[in-house]
Amino acid sequence: MGFQVSLTVIGLPKSLLDAVRILEGQPVEERIRSIVVSRIMPRLKDNESKSREFARKYRSLARLCRRILRSPHEWAEEADLFEWEALLTENKELGRILAEAGA
Repeated sequence: MGFQVSLTVIGLPKSLLDAVRILEGQPVEERIRSIVVSRIMPRLKDNESKSREFARKYRSLARLCRRILRSPHEWAEEADLFEWEALLTENKELGRILAEAGA
């Protein structure tokens, strides 16, 4: 069982690649992977924290959707719905990226 990996070739200035090699002392590919993973982890935690706040306020995303569809509601509730859905969508994508990176 392995990971499905998709590779993309990108252009970076040689000086930037040299700086990563010198400063980090690791192969560039590994260090870029490490940097990306280290940036994703706090973002995931922050998104999860915000999602928990919405869950405390509305109990569930489905319940909030029903509330908006079935009864008069405030714009703030719609805004919360959009933000909550965006957080969940982003976390799903970030989780996929972490899995693909083997993290």
